[in-house]
Amino acid sequence: MKKEEVFYTHYQPDWDINVKQGAQAELWVSSIRDLMAKANGEIEVKAPKPFLKYQSPYVEYACQSRDGTWRKSGIATTKAKAWFFTFGSLPGGWLIETEWLKRAAREAYRDPRNRREETHGSNPTKGVVVSMFHLFATREHEP
Repeated sequence: MKKEEVFYTHYQPDWDINVKQGAQAELWVSSIRDLMAKANGEIEVKAPKPFLKYQSPYVEYACQSRDGTWRKSGIATTKAKAWFFTFGSLPGGWLIETEWLKRAAREAYRDPRNRREETHGSNPTKGVVVSMFHLFATREHEP
């Protein structure tokens, strides 16, 4: 018997569980739709590179102005209801409610290894690298 056949011969579908899981997934999609409707165009879109490879996007919280002072920016000042991190030119990404992302960014900030500075360009920024671990640790309830 091939390896694939073993997997399928042991699989016992339980339609009661599968229907519940499908209904839960539909509710999840509905909640994303509701979030996007409430956002009313107020979604911050970021394309950090190479986010997909390292699975942790850079989230800015401060920017250096021309006079050299650091000011709050990015996640610290956003009015967006959600943030979308693209997977570059691939058709996907992460959509995260802003308040949840703020909690995750604060969690990431606690570990100095997650703090970063971007010095390229005319306005250097400070931020944190937020991972799935930080999102999971700051979730409001079980999925």
